[in-house]
Amino acid sequence: MVDHFVARANRQHHRNIKGVSPIVLKKLISYPWPGNIRELAHTIERAVILCKTDEITAVQLFDQPKSSPSPMLLTDSLPETLAQTERRIIIDALKNENGVQAAAARKLGISRANLGYRIRKLGIGLRELDYE
Repeated sequence: MVDHFVARANRQHHRNIKGVSPIVLKKLISYPWPGNIRELAHTIERAVILCKTDEITAVQLFDQPKSSPSPMLLTDSLPETLAQTERRIIIDALKNENGVQAAAARKLGISRANLGYRIRKLGIGLRELDYE
């Protein structure tokens, strides 16, 4: 199943990840997966997107991004929550691609023009991003 999800994420995000390390495979097998198959698929997809080598390691699989989203407050409406989540995803993609919008758009599966629109709509300041 892991190989299937890696291959699917590779196709969706135009990547060429070969697979997971043996340590990662052991962790995946031992994890209880409370979200079932969808959680596994999303975890693998996230790791493929974040992977900087040709093999997924425990770092990409289980480490949280530097800027973890703040917990949703009960006062947040669905549109506000979606906008915050979309903003965080776009910022992460831009950081992973060192600010290259065309590459970030490819990773996100949207056009460069659509990404530009979303950057403006969400008020993402490109000069303020830390590309480390």
